[in-house]
Amino acid sequence: MLTPIPPSAIIFLVQSGKSVDAIFYLCVQSVNGIKNRYDGPMRSIPINPDFVELLTRMRRIQQSGMLGMRVQVAENKQATVFYFSKEMSPEIAEDVAWVKQKLGLNPQSWEFKVVYGSVTQQDEIAILSRSMMEILVQQSSAIDIPAEDIQQNRAYAVAKTEDPLAELMSVHVRSGKEKPADAFVSISYRDKWFWIEDTDFRSKQLFSGVILLLSLMEADKGANQPVITVPTG
Repeated sequence: MLTPIPPSAIIFLVQSGKSVDAIFYLCVQSVNGIKNRYDGPMRSIPINPDFVELLTRMRRIQQSGMLGMRVQVAENKQATVFYFSKEMSPEIAEDVAWVKQKLGLNPQSWEFKVVYGSVTQQDEIAILSRSMMEILVQQSSAIDIPAEDIQQNRAYAVAKTEDPLAELMSVHVRSGKEKPADAFVSISYRDKWFWIEDTDFRSKQLFSGVILLLSLMEADKGANQPVITVPTG
């Protein structure tokens, strides 16, 4: 639960057809230093507008078929390589150029090694991924928390932030005192019910994605361990 998701697993999910914007918003805290939103109780981080733009452009590149990955083996070590195809429309070429510029990548390169961390070297995409605990904490910010629970210090209130992706990329959990009649999944806690509406297709997809990530992390015995890095220069 506390181990960061390997960046290679995140890239594999994108390669399998999952939306790059949804996967990155859910699993990634920063890409080459560009930060995603986080609403943890001890530290709250607002989303960087460049992160929103990054996901928007990468989604367009993915939809055009110009985004890919492969596993490269050198000296008995595996490395995940992220690449852009060279043949593309002028509009997608503009998106690719923007992504390279914002991530500090060589504009003449088309392949980039994916590494874990917040500090990048030349022609690397450094992904600071979240742990399952961080994902669950972040997704809990979309729960309809009863006002009396906040007043009684049973839960903390999440500060509202300017995040255009929050409504699209969060599992919306409703709450009430009556058992829901048409729920995708529901649970009773104390004297209240919490549930996801069966008609909320987006939340159902995201919830299923979180369950998939839990399964992947349970099966992955070689997940990344945290590494201390000190920026220089």
